[in-house]
Amino acid sequence: MIEAYLDVLDYSVIVDNGVFTQVLESMSFSDHIDHVLFGHVMDQMKQRGMDGRVQYSAYYLAVKGGWTTADLLTELSTDGAVDRLANSKLFKSQVLACLNDASLDSLVREKIVEALNACSHKLDAAFYGEISAQTQAKTKEE
Repeated sequence: MIEAYLDVLDYSVIVDNGVFTQVLESMSFSDHIDHVLFGHVMDQMKQRGMDGRVQYSAYYLAVKGGWTTADLLTELSTDGAVDRLANSKLFKSQVLACLNDASLDSLVREKIVEALNACSHKLDAAFYGEISAQTQAKTKEE
């Protein structure tokens, strides 16, 4: 998907806005992070009025921006225009998986857990699992 996106010379011809979400979802931050590509996709989504905060939160956590991740999730929890958060494999693999990462700063983890609990009513439990149970269990371990 990323290769096809990079082959486009004029992004204004893309009529299916879902392409931008698909590009973000196909990214992996475990090998390397393409900051330029991520920034370009974010710009395209903003120009089209698309909300990519779920995917953005995964990116910011990967680049050691855990506070920004928590802020984005908190913002999503209080955004009345957002009834449900998108089901995102990127978010699930990058953000939810971090709850078990011992290298994550405990204060950052605490803020992310608070934010996840605040927006758990907007998350698809069938897709993400029971978020509040995961976050409460991790918090009790500490």
